[in-house]
Amino acid sequence: MRPLSPVFLHIGGEVEFKVINPDEQVYTESNSINWKSSDPNILQIGSQNGRATGISEGRAEILLSDHINAASIIHIKRIEFGQIEQKQALVLNTDETVLSGNRVI
Repeated sequence: MRPLSPVFLHIGGEVEFKVINPDEQVYTESNSINWKSSDPNILQIGSQNGRATGISEGRAEILLSDHINAASIIHIKRIEFGQIEQKQALVLNTDETVLSGNRVI
């Protein structure tokens, strides 16, 4: 399974899980693959395509059911700091801080 465990993701971040065979090729018999999140309130995943999205902070496991069983641990965190290089940007975040240009409103 790729990416390898543990995986670190931010809220709203996405990652696509894939099954890799011993020759490092992507396993393509997707009709027998079933992906599942141990906690869909933290991480949601498409059961057939392996695309996962971080929903809230916490830890979840991605479970794979096929002729093989595998799991990966995912840690989801809130982004605590970001730097904006563009001067005319408008940013809203959950802490209710608004940046306009280079100043805090």
